[in-house]
Amino acid sequence: MTHLGGYLGYSREEMHEELALMFLEPITYTGLDGEERTRRTSTTKLNVKQFAEYLEQIDRWAISEQQYSLPKPEDLYCEAMGR
Repeated sequence: MTHLGGYLGYSREEMHEELALMFLEPITYTGLDGEERTRRTSTTKLNVKQFAEYLEQIDRWAISEQQYSLPKPEDLYCEAMGR
């Protein structure tokens, strides 16, 4: 999310947190004090299919809401190779 974060003026960590809050299901649990709490789902807990769907949602949002096309792996490869 470094590219998108840079485009929008957010750090990588801020962008990661915001996108996870926007697109992943919240997890509700009961804290030690008996109060109900909510936290975001960790991206490290997603399986391959879920993670691919998450990235698709981000890609669609970036294009439709921010008019920003995320670079694809092949674009990054060409950039790294100087093409």
